[in-house]
Amino acid sequence: MNLSRMLKSLLPGLLPLIVYVAAVSFLGEAIGLAVGVGVGVVEFAVILIRDRKPDPFVAADTLLLVLVGAVSILSGNDLFFKLKPAFVELVFASSFALFLVLPPTYLRSWMERQLRGIEMPAAAIPAMRKSLIAMLAALGFHALLTVWAALFLSAAAWGFISGVLLYLLFGAVVLGEFVAARWKGRKLRSDLGASKGERLLPVVDGDGAVVGQAPERICHAGEGVLHPALRLMAVDGRGAVYLRRHAAGGAWDATLTRHVELGEDLAAALSRGIRESLGVAPLTLEAGGSSPQGALRYRRDEDGQSELVFVFYLPYGGPFALSADEGSEGRFFLPSDLEAAGGRGEIAPRFLREYSMIVHAARGMTAARGPDETPVEGE
Repeated sequence: MNLSRMLKSLLPGLLPLIVYVAAVSFLGEAIGLAVGVGVGVVEFAVILIRDRKPDPFVAADTLLLVLVGAVSILSGNDLFFKLKPAFVELVFASSFALFLVLPPTYLRSWMERQLRGIEMPAAAIPAMRKSLIAMLAALGFHALLTVWAALFLSAAAWGFISGVLLYLLFGAVVLGEFVAARWKGRKLRSDLGASKGERLLPVVDGDGAVVGQAPERICHAGEGVLHPALRLMAVDGRGAVYLRRHAAGGAWDATLTRHVELGEDLAAALSRGIRESLGVAPLTLEAGGSSPQGALRYRRDEDGQSELVFVFYLPYGGPFALSADEGSEGRFFLPSDLEAAGGRGEIAPRFLREYSMIVHAARGMTAARGPDETPVEGE
């Protein structure tokens, strides 16, 4: 969980404030405030309808915007206007800092909600906290610089410091994390004796907590070295599953199969796989209101390796631009097609087992709800 991913997860909650700051520059304080608050109200309603639960972060952002904007308009004080960015940043930094003093499960559950159902392993919490600390340090430092510029520097200097400099600071922190990660990765590869170009995989326990790392050939040299893997099933509106095969005449298998590489979380590995292997941009999924949903987790000890497998399904009917390196043939199978093709041995037994477990679990949850209750999307 690096800083760039943390910032991306925070962006929807900060949208009203971002729109407000941009609108004020062109439309003035009153109209800018109205536009920002309007965006906040619409975003809150969309999330409430989509997720069937309110987003307190968006609500707090919008209410803070109303307070700060109203005081700015009523006071008409130029100094308050200049101090406003620092005030807003300090308020948000204080609210984010609560995650550092609350039990770690609060941060984990909040990030899972921002990533819409993707399970965050407990082992990812330290990295999340580190990224949060880096972000808070950048916000705090920038707020202090903004106050200093408002009190002692020219309007032009204040404008640069309060606006452009914030993005430069975050860019510098992200670049620093990237450089540090590359350096650590090279040193680790050397220490583990990994060959050039060989991937490093995390070694995990049964709960998914990272307990070590090893080159891919070691993980595949025999059962016992448990490492995480993910599999994805894309499902269209008819309930048909998109399957692929890697060689002509081979067995059809899941839409996407991937190892989680060292330093990646599940969300990053999914995003990478969907982009590289399926040719689907994250923005395409977001525009259609689609995102991977966790469906199953199990341990697999066979084929000369041990994997902790995370299975996801994706409500998406295409189109796909398949990577030729991983098999360019793919098509949708209706449930009846799966049964017939499975009987002819055309579908990988591993996929059929996973599909059966998911269907069985879904039927069990439907029975537990009762016939008059509406299933919740993603279950």
